[in-house]
Amino acid sequence: MGKKIDLTGQTFSNLFVIKFLCINNRNKSYYLCRCTCGKEKPVRIDHLRSGKTTSCGHVGNQHSVESCTTHKLSYNPLYFVWYQMMTRCYNQKFQDYHNYGGRGIEVCAEWFDISKFVFDMSDGYKAGLQLDRIDNDKWYSKENCRWATRKENNRNKRTNLFVTIMGETLTMIEWSEKTGIGYGTLISRYKRKITGLELITPVKK
Repeated sequence: MGKKIDLTGQTFSNLFVIKFLCINNRNKSYYLCRCTCGKEKPVRIDHLRSGKTTSCGHVGNQHSVESCTTHKLSYNPLYFVWYQMMTRCYNQKFQDYHNYGGRGIEVCAEWFDISKFVFDMSDGYKAGLQLDRIDNDKWYSKENCRWATRKENNRNKRTNLFVTIMGETLTMIEWSEKTGIGYGTLISRYKRKITGLELITPVKK
């Protein structure tokens, strides 16, 4: 791996480089840039230097620059969702980065522009819902994302433990809810290699 090139403080067309973000598992460096319209977005170093990316996306659009500025979308409830998504995938200091960007999960190119993310995902959003990837091994994109409750999202994690008993397959959390037996108790039994109906049989008092 070559020496990291520091582009901080440089300007490329309409983009001013604020700071280095990360190097993903494909050895691609990302920098946080601010567009002349005020919006910030992560940009790959090779796209900056080659001129492939010259703005946040508003340049060349017939709409006014004002419609694209950060100060408007920063008050949109989906802004924080977008920010968390980008953090999970591109901030190596994030505590769960290893479960996202660290294992190759990225954000589709279109969603680097928050306005496009908001346009794609506004339908169906309600306060309290979370952004959930349908296939946990694929990137964040319109085709692979949906809104889910915290409970639904937790059940879709790749780290979930699924157990089949009498032909019925549920997560350990769901078995706990169904039987009334504490989740910790079930996990303890499972680690002791207790299976089948014995796993979910309440202790007689």
